[in-house]
Amino acid sequence: MPEIELIELHKASAHFPIALLITNVFFDIAGRVFKKPNFQIVSYWIHLLGVVASIATIILGAVGNPFFEDVGLLGNPLKDYGNEMTHKAVQHSWLGIAGFILFAVLAVWRVKNRGAFGRVESIVYLSAGIAGVILLGITGYLGSHVMD
Repeated sequence: MPEIELIELHKASAHFPIALLITNVFFDIAGRVFKKPNFQIVSYWIHLLGVVASIATIILGAVGNPFFEDVGLLGNPLKDYGNEMTHKAVQHSWLGIAGFILFAVLAVWRVKNRGAFGRVESIVYLSAGIAGVILLGITGYLGSHVMD
């Protein structure tokens, strides 16, 4: 059986938090638009699962980073490493962590408020969720082009 590297596990596991967090935002929006409280409940649990899945994915990416010798654990996104792939990998790492922090903060806010947001809070929460989805997309795009 061929040896599996940690970065390969990172690549495989990354799809779970991406799908969960995008679906979370979808159900949040659909629940508010169609006034379906059950969608809000589904979104709540998917959100929490997505944040937990993100932790494992980030750990696998950091520990299995094929550029570890050049950049260390995460690297400096402002440093020129003289290699475009290395730079993309560092950007990918930091954007992934930023997305995780955004969704984790939203999860804490959601748990603390028990999902009961006023009108302005809902707009802020959903806007941040949409920004998080965009951030996930950029992160995934960079990650898929690291080895190109």
